[in-house]
Amino acid sequence: DFKEFFHGGDPRVASAGDRFRAATIKIDEEVRKEMDDRIVTEVFDHFKEKFDQFNEIKALMKERERVKVDFDYYVRNVRSLKAKANPNPRKLGEKENKLATTRKELEERTADLLWRFDTLEDNKPTMILHEFQVFVDSNIKFFTNCQGLLGSVGDIPTVAPPAARERPVVSFASAALEKAKAKASDDTEDAGGAGAGAGGGAGKSG
Repeated sequence: DFKEFFHGGDPRVASAGDRFRAATIKIDEEVRKEMDDRIVTEVFDHFKEKFDQFNEIKALMKERERVKVDFDYYVRNVRSLKAKANPNPRKLGEKENKLATTRKELEERTADLLWRFDTLEDNKPTMILHEFQVFVDSNIKFFTNCQGLLGSVGDIPTVAPPAARERPVVSFASAALEKAKAKASDDTEDAGGAGAGAGGGAGKSG
């Protein structure tokens, strides 16, 4: 707490500390939240949509691989039937029809994927342009607002620190001397008390 930290000092500094604390709280609770919300909605959510497009392409690639497996199977099947001396015309015709069907599907899926890849390549220079613009604009707005709020703190006065306290000098010799003086004083008081007691006793015996 700036107020407590500067307690007892220059009130102008304490006041500036309070204004700074209020500004940072507003930055954290309002300005930063506004920036975070905009980045989440207009940057991260858009990225998720683009990643979903990539996931869709990956799924289509797997489907194409499945069709390619079927196509390769029918190619080998037809080749094997034709290699026979007397292939069964009906069976050969069925396999050739299936081969033609899978070839057509494979060509269509391949063409579709190539179109998607080319489209991605064409759009690459502008694919994340909007998100980049939003991110930069949000940061500019954030720091501009921070500058305005922190500018309200005003000038912080320069205050000279108090004069340094004089450090006490304590040495072993001075400590021993003080101890000896104290002991001598105690001995003197004890001797005085003993003499007074002796005098009083002599008066009584006379």
